[in-house]
Amino acid sequence: MPNASMIQVGLIGFSMLATTLSGCKLMRNDIDSAVTAERLRSAPPIMGSTLEGRHLLVMQAPNPGWDFQIDRDDRGRDGWVVYITIREPNPAFMYPQRIVDKRLLSEIEADQPLQVMARLLAHGEKGDRDDYAPLTLVDSFGP
Repeated sequence: MPNASMIQVGLIGFSMLATTLSGCKLMRNDIDSAVTAERLRSAPPIMGSTLEGRHLLVMQAPNPGWDFQIDRDDRGRDGWVVYITIREPNPAFMYPQRIVDKRLLSEIEADQPLQVMARLLAHGEKGDRDDYAPLTLVDSFGP
């Protein structure tokens, strides 16, 4: 039959294991975010603008196969956060190599602060994880 000191040692061991495992989750989220940020470097540039009093995102893609969508938006302490997914072209198709502007109009009013979180996925890749990273919007598409 276990005595009180054995139970206490068991509880301490369990709490240490739980702390270690929760730390691993935090570390994994940091690694996922770093990988996502690195992948975003190969995505086409996105510029912020306004249209009809709302925030507009414009992506300048090297061909019409690129796509992007708003997954969700959340109200934060300092304004709004928009989560987007950028999709690479389908490799089974050939696309003309011409620059195209793709646009996304959000529901967020233009006078509200906006932060964009993004992820880049391959054409058929499932986006079931919440692995977004901050996206830096460009000021213009010119050199």
